[in-house]
Amino acid sequence: MTYKQFYILSLTLTTLLFSIQFILIFFNATKKRVGGEFSKAVLFIALFSFSFFLVGLYKITDQTEFSLKFLFNDRILSSLSNIFLLSSVVYFPHKIKCLYRFYEKKENWVMTIFLFFGVIISLFTVFDKLATNKGQEFQIALIVVDSIISTIILVLFGYVLSKSMKFSPTTTGRIYFFQIIVILVIATQIALPLSKIYHEILLGLYPYFLILFLVSNIFLLQNILLFLDGFIFFNYQTQSTTLPISDNVNIEGIRNGDTATAQLHSVFIGYDTIEKKYRIQLTIRFDELRQKVISIDNSKILQPYSYWVLFAIAKKMNVKIYNSDLAVARFRMIEFIHKNYPEIKLTPEAIFENDKGYYQILTEASNVNIGDLDLLLDKIQVKDVFLKHIDNFMPLLKVHIQGLEKGNKAVQNRLELILQYIKDSI
Repeated sequence: MTYKQFYILSLTLTTLLFSIQFILIFFNATKKRVGGEFSKAVLFIALFSFSFFLVGLYKITDQTEFSLKFLFNDRILSSLSNIFLLSSVVYFPHKIKCLYRFYEKKENWVMTIFLFFGVIISLFTVFDKLATNKGQEFQIALIVVDSIISTIILVLFGYVLSKSMKFSPTTTGRIYFFQIIVILVIATQIALPLSKIYHEILLGLYPYFLILFLVSNIFLLQNILLFLDGFIFFNYQTQSTTLPISDNVNIEGIRNGDTATAQLHSVFIGYDTIEKKYRIQLTIRFDELRQKVISIDNSKILQPYSYWVLFAIAKKMNVKIYNSDLAVARFRMIEFIHKNYPEIKLTPEAIFENDKGYYQILTEASNVNIGDLDLLLDKIQVKDVFLKHIDNFMPLLKVHIQGLEKGNKAVQNRLELILQYIKDSI
C-alpha cells in the first residue's frame, strides 16, 4: 500500500465515523430541542464531514500523485464542503455583529450561500474550459481562487466557533488548542495548492502536506464534536425544570414559607426561534442542595419581560438603575414570575440588590446570559423601557463614546448610541 492509498483510506474511514457521530448528535439535539435552531448547525457540520467522506471515495478512483486532470472535480467537492461549513456559522450561539444584518433571517443566509457557490462553480466550469484550450494558467487560477475562498471560510468558522465555545463548559486551553488546529488546517489550504502548482519543487514535501491535512482535519472534527456534544448537554441541563443538584424540590416546604432563603442565581433571556417565543429562564436557589429552573415563554414582549431585559443588560454593563417609578416595575417583574409559578413566592430581596435606591439584580454578571441581543434591543417595547431609564446609562455614553455627540451626525439620538454601545460590548 502506497502512502497515497493509506491517506485516502484513512480520510474515508475517519470522516465516515465522524459523520455518523454528528448525525447522532443532530438527532439528540432535535429531540432535546436545545438552543433554538442549533440542531441545524449540527446537521450542516455532519454534511461538511460527509463531504470529506465523498472526497475519499472519489480519490479511491484517482491514485495519481500530482495530476491536474481531475482538477475541476476536486474544486466541486471543495465547494461542497465550503457550502456546508459556511451555512453552519449562522446557527452557532455567537453572532458576528458586522454581518448580523445579512443573516438575521437565517434561511436567506443559507440561500445566499448556495447562490454564491452556484456562481463560483459556474466560473470554475468556464476556467476549466479555458484551461483545456489555452493551457494551465487558468487551472492555476482555479486553484488559487478556491484556496482563497476556503481560507476565508475557515477563518470565519474558526472565529465564530471559538467565541461560541464560551457558551459551554469549555476551558480556555481547549479554545486555544482549537484555534491552533484551525491555523494548521488553513496552512494545508495553502500548502496543498502550492504542491499542485509547483509539483516539481515540492514533490518531496507532498506526503508531509497530506499527513498534516489528515491529522489537522481529524483534530478539527474531534474538537467540533466535543463542543457540540458539550453544548447540548450543558444547555439541556440548564433548560430542565429541576437541576441535577436536587431531583426533588420540596414544593410543600416552599409553600409553607421555605422561600425565606430563596435567591436568584442565574438569568437567561432570549428568543426561541423554533417556538417563535420570547423566553426568560431563572434559576432560583433555595440552599446549597436545592435549586429550580423556571422558564416562561410568550409570543409577545410584555412590559415585565422588557424590564427583565433592562436589568439583565444593566447587570452585564455594571449599571445600577434608579427611577421614582421603579418600585412598580420591580413588583411587576416579580408578579410576572408568580403568575406562571404560583408555588414559588419570591420577595424583592431575593431578586434585587438595593444600593441607596439604585438597583441591580442579585446575581453575578457571569450568571446572566442574553441571547439574540440585537433582536431584543431593536424591539420598540424594549427601546421604550431603555428610553425611560436612559439617564442611568449616560455615563457609558460620556466615558466610552466621547465626541460622537458632536461629530457623528449619522447617529440621531443618545439612545441609539447607548444601544449600539451595548451591542458592541456584550
